[in-house]
Amino acid sequence: NLIQIKSLSIIIFVAVILWFISKEILNSAIINSTNGKALLVSSYVIQTTLIVDGIFVFLAIIQPTFSGLV
Repeated sequence: NLIQIKSLSIIIFVAVILWFISKEILNSAIINSTNGKALLVSSYVIQTTLIVDGIFVFLAIIQPTFSGLV
């Protein structure tokens, strides 16, 4: 079910929105404040999660026998 244009387009759309939100959080963070440091961490957590999930989905599409997704 994952290798369909509708599924992939939804995944890419949500990932782009989350990446944009994380970049906006990153741009609004002030490094020298406590809230700014928390914003930096949350932004990096979102970006890292998206990267790791993207790698996982990419590998699941390439080698579907090793994954329960495809």
